[in-house]
Amino acid sequence: MADGTSEDSFARDVVLLKQVGINPIVVHGGGPQIAHMLKRLGIETRIVDGLRVTDGETMEVVEMSWPGR
Repeated sequence: MADGTSEDSFARDVVLLKQVGINPIVVHGGGPQIAHMLKRLGIETRIVDGLRVTDGETMEVVEMSWPGR
């Protein structure tokens, strides 16, 4: 999000979702740490359209890499 307009729009969208009864989950960051841990564990990263595919095995690594867990 390079400008404040995008950030404001994103924040309003999240609030709207909450107001209509949807509980959004926003996940951001951790990519380099997760990629490093996947490589160390010998787990191949699958990328589709520029996004990491998070299967069950990868999700376990994501949870292990999350600070404070």
